[in-house]
Formats: sequence, structure tokens, C-alpha cells
Amino acid sequence: MTRAWLISALIACGGLTAPGALARGGDPGAYQQLAQLIPQLDVPSAPRRAEAAPQPTDTVLPDGARFGARSFEQPEQAPRPNCITNLRSIEPGSRACRPVTLTGEADQRRLTLYLAEPADQTLRIRHRSGIDVLPDQSGIDVVVNGTVVDTIRPGNFVGFDTDTVTVPADALLAGVNRIDLRARHFHRIFCSPETTFALWTEIDLANSDARPQTPPVSDAGGAGFAAALAALAAREAPLVVTHPDGITEAQSMAAVTPVLQQAMQRIGGAPPPIALRSPWDLPPPGPEPTARIALVVADEAAQLRFATGGDGATVLVMPVAADGSNTLAGQAASMVQGEGTPAPASADLSALPQLTPGTPQPLSALGYGDIAAAGQLQQRHIDFALPANWLVLTSQRARLLLDHAIAADLPEASQMSIIVNGNFVRLLPLDRRTGAIEPRLPVTFEARYLRPGPNRITFDTVAPSPLPDLPCAPRAGANAEIFATSVIDVPASPAMYRPDLRRALGDLGWDRITLGARAQARLQPAELLQLRLALASGARGAGTADLTIIHPEEIAERQFPADVRRAIQRALLPAVTGAAPEFVISDTAQPADAAELLWQAPMHTWQRFTDWFRQFWQSDDEALLAWLQNRQAVALLMQPDGEAPESLLLVKAPTTALRTVALSLMHAPTRLDGPTGQVALLDGSGQWQVWHARQIPLRLEGQLTMASLRPALGNYASGAPTVFVGVFLSLILLSCIAMLALVILTREKDR
Repeated sequence: MTRAWLISALIACGGLTAPGALARGGDPGAYQQLAQLIPQLDVPSAPRRAEAAPQPTDTVLPDGARFGARSFEQPEQAPRPNCITNLRSIEPGSRACRPVTLTGEADQRRLTLYLAEPADQTLRIRHRSGIDVLPDQSGIDVVVNGTVVDTIRPGNFVGFDTDTVTVPADALLAGVNRIDLRARHFHRIFCSPETTFALWTEIDLANSDARPQTPPVSDAGGAGFAAALAALAAREAPLVVTHPDGITEAQSMAAVTPVLQQAMQRIGGAPPPIALRSPWDLPPPGPEPTARIALVVADEAAQLRFATGGDGATVLVMPVAADGSNTLAGQAASMVQGEGTPAPASADLSALPQLTPGTPQPLSALGYGDIAAAGQLQQRHIDFALPANWLVLTSQRARLLLDHAIAADLPEASQMSIIVNGNFVRLLPLDRRTGAIEPRLPVTFEARYLRPGPNRITFDTVAPSPLPDLPCAPRAGANAEIFATSVIDVPASPAMYRPDLRRALGDLGWDRITLGARAQARLQPAELLQLRLALASGARGAGTADLTIIHPEEIAERQFPADVRRAIQRALLPAVTGAAPEFVISDTAQPADAAELLWQAPMHTWQRFTDWFRQFWQSDDEALLAWLQNRQAVALLMQPDGEAPESLLLVKAPTTALRTVALSLMHAPTRLDGPTGQVALLDGSGQWQVWHARQIPLRLEGQLTMASLRPALGNYASGAPTVFVGVFLSLILLSCIAMLALVILTREKDR
């Protein structure tokens, strides 16, 4: 009893950190102190969980990554040696073997599992939750391909524990299977929107997996190799390519490129790292590999085959000639792709439903069902894509015809906000309803809030409890429900577009990625192949765009203004060109008096006007230079020539792994937070900062018609207001001169 009191006192005084606090950034050293004391208490189960619990603060990110602005500069951290998962997280920015967190009263994360053929599976989910979660009313629904197969109770508070879920074969598909984890959290003590942020469940993805209940007869074959490759990608473990003596790395990569290209199109997602080794090299530490490619020198009569290695890996044995040439690459690619076999489930994990402008479409046509919003604080999203040649910059209006129902007797101040791509468009009160189905509500908003490519409509619901200091009372049903019959009506536009990075990345060609001289000397062929595999997964266009990768020092060879070149180098080479200036707070500053403040107000207004006027006439080079000031990044992507927007330039910091950039660019054409505009910086946190040039002219596809003439002229006027104003002022001036000349001439005749 004395020891228990001592531990509680140490936690209260800050001497130790409670186990549950570690997920919120606690000190791992304190966790070890607590783990040493807990075995002395009369709680036999606590030591096992405390000792077995991994420390996510040490393994999720490299040292300093949570606080440093340039975490990607460090050498890329290898996957955890005990990573055994074959489940892949497809959330933007997610990494293999890293924990997945479900937060708030309701949250959802999607995992994928690739299977060669459907079979009964045992799904093992290793998880832990915050102490504020009430297990009896909380749950995590496991939804496989749209079917709820089981519910997990989030009751592990000290450390990770594993729950097993049986998934029958009839719920699975050959190919990509989607596994959704849908969390429902209830707070143990309080009921207020603020307390929902204390609700969380963490999934230890590294030690969660799916295992067949009966071992397969044989995994050898194209489908088995694709499944084994997907397991490697889930762990971010290297795909080892063994090559015989005399075959160069470039020749080896050329031989396996068609195979990996077809395999990644089949399984989708990020490709695994690629490691080239000799057959006599020792295997790397870690779990046994699941796939491997072995190149062997053989005559023309040799045939490629799939085999099972002594370590259990599915091995593609590919014969090559003594000079490194390979005539069987196409056959191997066809075998991996699965010609002559049933098509696997779609691997296009990032595809968004396409909305046709000019035609009202219900949510059901976009693949959405009824959307329910429950709890005190919840967000629901509708994601869709508009055509790449759709553009509205004028005051045209789009409409959302909302079919919805609102529960009766909701707490006071309950409301729903409707947000389009971050722009607030409507506030809907929820505390004045009787529970009946509401009449259809037309929500109009400016169509210029939408953009070509990915779009998102968000329903942000708040229903605060009138008794925040008591636990939430269970409530049957949702606070609000949006029916699938709701209609989105987006106006049509002329076929025109504004060139930007997202469009060019969508048209990037597989074989149109080149290297600068210095970049080529520093990059290995395996790194370039990984970049091509990642970028090809998001490109769906004609393949006419090209990408050049250069070293920051090579930027001096480009036709940029000297100030812009130096600003780019400062952003990518801070150690060479000097870090950002430090700001020091002066201790001698005196508070301003009332007269000085009164004088500063009009001066501030004048300064804002002069800044706006200067920006109005500022060139794009000057605007870009001002935007680049004091920014630091690990990579820069840009369109260097406005006349050739299909040509892209990627400048990578020397200390940045090319795989890091490739994963950030993957699925960029369909990601809401991907690079767009004309220049994009990838910062140390993995986010893209974008800059849009104002003087990029719009481009028209096809021929103008009388129906499309007016909206096309409106887009040109809104997209280039300085040119529009200048043209009209010139016409007015010419008209005035003509009228003045006419008046002068007629007066002379009268005399």
C-alpha cells in the first residue's frame, strides 16, 4: 500500500509519467521507472503489459522529428525489426509499421489487405486506449469490404493487447480488400466537446496482421508473388534483387522494371524499397522476407519461373543473358499481372468518384450512402473529383440540394456547418427541430470555391451537452442524417484550365523522368526506379509531362533571376548559405503612448494600401522571391517555364532520401493536400507549401461556341484582372481621344 501511495504521489508531483500519458508525449524514461516499480505491487497482470508495451515516442518518428523543422533531412529510419504486419494504411502521409490513431467520439481509418485468393482469415488487431474511454459503451467496428464482421472493445489502458477477429472467406476478395476500423468512443466522466479530444485508441500496426486459418497449398505463381510483394510494401521492407557477377545495377534494374511496374499497378499503394545484393550476401536482420527476385545467367531456352525459397519467400527466378539483356521481362510482367485469370479487386486506392458538371447528381451516384452525424463533435466528408479541364472563376453558383433529417430535442446551440474546400458556406441550426424529415434545403455557394481535381464538402456538427460535468447519456440514433438522395449541381464550364503542378503530375510519363548531371552521380538506379513506381501510381493522363531531378547547386545553371536562385539554395542548403535569421526581443522597448498609437493607425492603413498596390503591379519573380524568404524545405517542385507547363523540375536537398519525396508525391493528382500552383515546397513535417503565380495565362481546349463564349471571357477577366482592366482603360482612352478629335474637327468646320 505504501508503494502504491508513493507512485501516485510521484505521478502527481511530476516525478513520473503515467503510462497513458506516454501517447500524449510523456517521457519514456519515466515509463521505464514506473515499469520497474509496478512489479512490486500486488497486480500480476500489470508487469507483463508494461514490459511488453512498445514506446511509440521512440519508434514512431526519428529523434527530434516532432520538434525539428527538418526531420526529413536525417537518414531514413529503417522499419522496426519486429514489424510483422501485412496490413497497409492508405491515409495520406502514413508510413509502414507506424501506429494508427483513432481520435474523438467517432473516427475511421482504412487499412488494406491483398490476397491471392479468398480464404478464411484471422485478423489480429493490437491496440490500446486512453484511460478516459469508457469500454462498456465504446467500440471499434471492423468492417471488411463494407460488411461489419466484429466489434472490438477498447479496454486496454496500460499497454497494447491483441484482439482476434475471424473474417470468413465470403467477405473477402481476390486482390485488394478494404478493412475499415470505425471507432465509437464515450468519455468516462465528462460530456463536452472539449473532452472529446481526450478520447483515443492507438493501433499498433507493426504487430497487427491477417493470417489464413489454413495454410495455402502453394503461394508460387503470379498472384502469390503479388501478395508477397504487398506484404513487403506493408512492412516497408526491402525487395531484394539478387544478381550474378558481371551484371551491373543498371542492367538489373532494367530487367525487373516491367515486372515491378505491372505488380504495383496490381497491388497499388507505395512500392517497397529495392535492394540489390549478391546471391552470396547474408540476409538483412529482421523478419523473414516474403518476396524476392533472383536474376540468373542462362541461355535463351531457359524459362522464368516462380519458386518458394528456403526462407518461405516467393521467388521470381528470371533468366538474363550474359550481357544483362532480358527478353522475358514482358512475359514475367504478364504473369504477375495475371493474364488469363479473374481480375483482382481494384488497386486504385486513391481514386475519387467523378462528378459531371452541368448534370445534377445524387450522392448515391457518387458511391455514398446515408451519412449520419452522432456525438457532440463530428465531421463528415464528401470527396469527389471534377474534370481537369473544368474551370469557373466568375460568380456562377453551385448548389447542394440537401435531403436531411434532424433529431428532436437536441441541446441548445447545436448546429451544423457546411464547408466547401475550407470555405464556410452555410450554418444550419439543429436545436429547433421536432425530429421529422426536413424539407429539401437548397444550399448555394460560389462555384469558384470548387477546383479541377479533388474537392471536399464537409459537414461539421456540434451538439454540446447541457450537463458537461456528467458522463454522456447514451443516445439512440444520430443527431442529424444526410440522405443519399441529396444532389450536387455544379455548373458546366468551357473546356479550359490554368496550368499547375497537379495537372502536370497527373500527365507524367513513366519514362520521362530524367536526372541532372550531379543528381545522376549521387542517385542509384534503384532509387530512381522507386520514384518512377511511386509517381506512376498517381499518373492517369496521357504521359506527356516530364520531370527533371537536379541537385540544389545545379539551379545556378537554370535561367532564373539570381535572387531567386539564391533563395532556392538557401531554402534547401541552410548549412551552406546560412540559416534563417534569429529574432531577439529587446528588453529596452517602452510602451507607446496614446498619441503615438493614434498616429500609427492611419500609417498602418496607408502601409497596407501601398503594399496592396505594390503587389498588384508586382512581377511573378518578385512575388516568388518574397514568398521564398525565410522558408526551409527538403525538396522543391516547380514549373520553371510558364510556356512549357508540362515540364517539371524537382530540386532535392542532398540529405533528403529520394523515397521520402516519392512517397509525398504519390497520388498527388488526387490528394487534397498535394502540391499545386507553380512552386511547391516540401517542409520537414511532410506538408506541401504552395505558391500560385498570378500571371499564368489560362488555356482553352477545343473551339469556342456561342454558349461558351460568355463564361470563357468571364474566366479570362477574373483570372487576369490587370490585363482586363488595362484593355478596358485603353478602349476608354481611345474612345475619349476619338470623341475629342471629333469635337475639335467639327468646331473648326463651324467657324
